[in-house]
Amino acid sequence: MKITDAYWTVVENELALRIKTNGEWFTVRPPFKPYFFVEEKHAKYFDNVETGDFVTLEGEKCVKVNVNFPNEVPLLASKYNIPTYESDIPFFVVVLTETFLGRKNQQYFILT
Repeated sequence: MKITDAYWTVVENELALRIKTNGEWFTVRPPFKPYFFVEEKHAKYFDNVETGDFVTLEGEKCVKVNVNFPNEVPLLASKYNIPTYESDIPFFVVVLTETFLGRKNQQYFILT
């Protein structure tokens, strides 16, 4: 499958991705919500924080900050002037990378 274009949108008040493949557009529900990472010591600034085995390249423990829509990522990531991780990666790139490179065993639900 060759994907030639993609972007996020809202369908019926829910996050969706528009993906163009083989000249045809599909609307799919992403398998997970947008997110970024912050160092564990900064978790107190955010709601909807997920803990796990997350670390920076330097070995600093991190937490995942989940949000409802991709446009919330840069807003929250810049709000407190603290280091963030993966906050600059477009959401559709994260979904396509994690889904198609096997980092997550998820399925798309085609809406149209």
